Amino acid sequence: MFAIIRHSRTCQSVESCIPTFETGSSRASANRPRVLVVEDEGLIAISIEDALIEAGFDVCAITATEVGAIEAGVSTRPEFAVVDVKLAPGDGRKVAQVLSTDCGVIVVMASSENPATLHGLGAWLAVTKPFDPRAIPVALLMAQARARGEEADPMPPQVSPLRPVSVG
Repeated sequence: MFAIIRHSRTCQSVESCIPTFETGSSRASANRPRVLVVEDEGLIAISIEDALIEAGFDVCAITATEVGAIEAGVSTRPEFAVVDVKLAPGDGRKVAQVLSTDCGVIVVMASSENPATLHGLGAWLAVTKPFDPRAIPVALLMAQARARGEEADPMPPQVSPLRPVSVG
C-alpha cells in the first residue's frame, strides 16, 4: 500500500507537491494502485499514463469512450479513475457517476470547464486543463485521502475539491 508523506509547506507548483511514497513491499504490479484512464486525446492519455507509472501506479486500462470506460471499470475494478469530461463519443460525467457509485472507484475529473459545474458526479477532485501530467498522481492520492476522511494538504493550484472530506 502506498501512503502520502505529508508536507507542511504550501504547494506553489506541481513539483513541490509530488508525493513521496513509502512501500512495505516490492513495486510489483500487483502491489501498485490500479488506475483507469479515460481520455479521448491520445497524447494526453499517454502523458497521463507515463506520469502515473513514474509515480508508482499501475494503469490497468486506457479508454476513450463512455461505453469503453464503463466496461473497463466493471471488468478491471481499479481503485482510481482519471476521467475527461468531454469524450468522443460520450460524456465523462456519466462515467464518473457509474464508476464512483456502482464500482466504488475514486474518481478525479480532468476538464477545461469550471470545476463548479462538476459537483454531484461522485468525483472527489477536478484537475483543470491544461495541466502538468504530474498533477494527476498527486490528485489521485489527495482524493484517496479525502475519501478516507483526511484533509490532503497542500493542494496544487490546478486541483479543486468536488466533494467534502468524508466523515467517519
